[in-house]
Amino acid sequence: MADEAKISQDELAQRFAKHMRERLGVGEVERHVKVWGSVGDRFYDCDLHGIRQSALWGMLQWLSVLVALAGIAGIIFPDYVPAGADQGLGPRAAGMGVAIVGWVAFLLGSSAKKRRAKHIWVECREKGQPIRRADLIALAESSRDVQRREDTEQWKPDELWFVTGSGYDVEAANVAPDLKVRCFDYAEGKFVEL
Repeated sequence: MADEAKISQDELAQRFAKHMRERLGVGEVERHVKVWGSVGDRFYDCDLHGIRQSALWGMLQWLSVLVALAGIAGIIFPDYVPAGADQGLGPRAAGMGVAIVGWVAFLLGSSAKKRRAKHIWVECREKGQPIRRADLIALAESSRDVQRREDTEQWKPDELWFVTGSGYDVEAANVAPDLKVRCFDYAEGKFVEL
């Protein structure tokens, strides 16, 4: 952060949340989310919880709404159903069938979209000194503890990201790929991934 005044950890988290939405394709970002581990009553404070939805299932939802609306239009305006499209059932029955297919596809798409969501645990640190290997290991161990929890209601992290404005020491940069932690550094007003 050479030319820019040092920012607080909270400001760093706010800026990265905006960056996640605008530049990294993360649709939803929550701040300061409590996530429970498997041991006792201990919880972790996840600085940012990002949710990246599957674009394919989102498109299926919109397509299914169009199909359902076409079916409803066939029910309301049976005279506009093309000849033979009703397969001898009558235009209203054909419209009802198309509407039902559309709504079932919408419900399946909604359910699959939620299951296919990627949950991102983002740790934001602004310590005034480079992030060390131990900081990344602590995040990875916390994630494993959360993964072991039997509670199916709680989200579990699929990806781990670490953000700082103080840089990373050599050991941290070297261990990050092994721990599957994406590292971002905030310098000169922008975020750069290592």
